Amino acid sequence: MVYLGTVSFVTTIFVLPTQTEPSEVVKKFPTFGQASGIDFSQGEYLVAILHLSFEHCQEAAQALAELQSKGAKLPQVVALFFEEGDTTVTQFNTITNSNFPYEMIDMNTFFDVIGSAPPRIYWIEDGVVKQFWDKTIDDNFLAIFAP
Repeated sequence: MVYLGTVSFVTTIFVLPTQTEPSEVVKKFPTFGQASGIDFSQGEYLVAILHLSFEHCQEAAQALAELQSKGAKLPQVVALFFEEGDTTVTQFNTITNSNFPYEMIDMNTFFDVIGSAPPRIYWIEDGVVKQFWDKTIDDNFLAIFAP
């Protein structure tokens, strides 16, 4: 039992990255290609941090896609996907009826920007985090972006 506790402690301290403050999170985002037109330092975006295999992340992506289809006044939605498991981006898009521009992120980046639990959605304007939501799309989110 002591061994398991020691391994958990060492893993938490030395392997898992520390949380990034929201004011610094945009620096952790990957750069999209020029052809995408996505530049987090200019413009307004909703950046969804999503694990491809997590049901809560799939539900959030589906909710964002539904809001888009209903005419919600959402900024450009962009996904940063972490893949661990068997679910591919194509399968994720099929499950969620979504098709956001995306980049893949590694485990360290995922844990740096995820917050308390996935999914996390950042509202970014001109490189600055305006607001973020953890786990679910709440009434505050809907009040801001409702059609």
